[in-house]
Amino acid sequence: MSSLIAGLAFGAAMVAMLAALSRLRHLIFDVMTANVEGLASFMTRIHLQGAAADLKRYFADGLQYWPWVLLGYFTLGIVIVSLIGWWALSRLLERMRGIPDVHKLDAPAGDSTDPIGPVPVRLDNVRFRYPGAAQDALREVSLAVRVGEHVAITGANGSGKTTLMLVLAGRQPTSGTVERPGAVGLGKLRGTAVVLQHPESQVLGTRVADDVVWGLPPGTTIDVARLLTEVGLDGLAERDTGSLSGGELQRLALAAALAREPALLIADEVTTMVDQQGRDALLGVLSGLTKHHRTALVHITHYNNEADSADRTISLSDSPDNADMVETADVPVPAVAVGDLGTNRRSN
Repeated sequence: MSSLIAGLAFGAAMVAMLAALSRLRHLIFDVMTANVEGLASFMTRIHLQGAAADLKRYFADGLQYWPWVLLGYFTLGIVIVSLIGWWALSRLLERMRGIPDVHKLDAPAGDSTDPIGPVPVRLDNVRFRYPGAAQDALREVSLAVRVGEHVAITGANGSGKTTLMLVLAGRQPTSGTVERPGAVGLGKLRGTAVVLQHPESQVLGTRVADDVVWGLPPGTTIDVARLLTEVGLDGLAERDTGSLSGGELQRLALAAALAREPALLIADEVTTMVDQQGRDALLGVLSGLTKHHRTALVHITHYNNEADSADRTISLSDSPDNADMVETADVPVPAVAVGDLGTNRRSN
């Protein structure tokens, strides 16, 4: 129905335009007449005189009633194109419904009513397998993250770092237990905040200052200037976010996360998509976060040297049972168990 209305509206607009622009209309019709005359002449030469005469007669009738012909043409055309487009789109959407979004971050059941308390968090013998997968994406892991500590998670591709991030952010593991004092509070004040490696997917405001407070509850007071200064974006509050570099976008996403005063901040490979200058700036900000904020920081990274400023480093293995998962640095009291996995512990 909507395509029919759109077709009628568009057709009426075109008819009105050609009616008003008579010189343009006559020029178009003269060109069309010349083309039809030429085609009819060619048909006559190949002994199709009857068809040529019919063509000229029908075209002359069309010119006589051109407003109705154009209105019907545009209406029918738009309806047909809309039907074909909807058919193609519906098939695509049907196929997409069958593809599970295994990496999305969903608030756990009951998270909206439980008091927020994402840390301290403890994982015991946690495994995670994506639906339909033949093997675990995260092999058996036991660890803990305490209030206000900076933990770095390192490991090769396929070791389960990003999957561990999903579990810390609230995804239910396939097996094992996750203990927290309250709800994850994903994206909520004093809950859990996540900064990902593609900042453009998290930056929503058109101005830098707008993005910092985007999505916060009404009445929330935030010192935007202080946060921007902390992440190295001082003086850029009025800048268009589209003009920022990759490193600046990543620091803006970090400022927006800090605006929620998270008890747990997860930075998942945030330096992967930025240049060396942007990487150094980000690492400088991350290294001091737990000193300036009452937040636990879990920094997930490919690069071992990025973990130097962490209180502890946990290196995930890509072995079948994570048996050589290594935790470095002294563990704050009470001691953190890294499972009955034959874990080695050493000081930096």
